[in-house]
Amino acid sequence: MKSICTLLTVVLASFLLSGCAHPRYYTLPDDFEQTTRDYNSAMRHWGVQDEIHQRFISLADGYAVYLSWEVRQAFINTVRNYLNPEQRYIDELIERNIRQFENANEFYLGLYCYEREWCRLSGMNPVWNLVLRNDSGREVRPLYVEEVDIPADQAWLFPDEMQVGRTIFRAVFPKSDDDGYQIIDKQTRYFELKCHSLLGTLEFRWNLNPINN
Repeated sequence: MKSICTLLTVVLASFLLSGCAHPRYYTLPDDFEQTTRDYNSAMRHWGVQDEIHQRFISLADGYAVYLSWEVRQAFINTVRNYLNPEQRYIDELIERNIRQFENANEFYLGLYCYEREWCRLSGMNPVWNLVLRNDSGREVRPLYVEEVDIPADQAWLFPDEMQVGRTIFRAVFPKSDDDGYQIIDKQTRYFELKCHSLLGTLEFRWNLNPINN
């Protein structure tokens, strides 16, 4: 009887947790989907964390955010609502984000390493090699990776989970592989950003739900 009650408790807890989780949808600029999340919430919604342990030591810890259209739209809405710029600036901001979204898949990655010299994703002889892979097994390597220097007045652009004790990088991947197949689209069920090194592999996975008609 006790084991049955325990099983029911686990099942109920799993159901509640899955019911509370907000699904992620791959939306396009012309979907007319309006996000209800503010920018910081959208960044956290699209954030994924992973860690490499050796016994009781954390060798590496990463927090990655995919710059989905939802994140970009939330950023545009935040700029419009809180900074109240001229409409011309908003129009240019929308056009720039649409162009960036349509031309590449972009990620922000906050990386902590036990040794500071391990925290290299860019430059000559990087410690980490990045691969973006979808549920069909198709993968691409980044077009470029750059370290992001954050001025104090732009710290709000990144969630605390990404900043504290971490070095932030921007990774830009092609939209399609060498055969012309898109890595992320509305048929994609999930995609993964894998960071390989001699320390191990950090794996960030985003599960996607189909958009309801």
